[in-house]
Amino acid sequence: MPFALVIFNKEGHWDWLNKMNDISLNEIKNGDCFIGYMFECLWPDKL
Repeated sequence: MPFALVIFNKEGHWDWLNKMNDISLNEIKNGDCFIGYMFECLWPDKL
């Protein structure tokens, strides 16, 4: 399945460790994972 691991950097923007070629940052909003793909997300409040 498609998979990407994303984290917030110090400025609160997305850092992409693995980038799927058909997913853009515009599809990620308000800390939600893009529906239809399997993501593992690390949020600042859960670190």
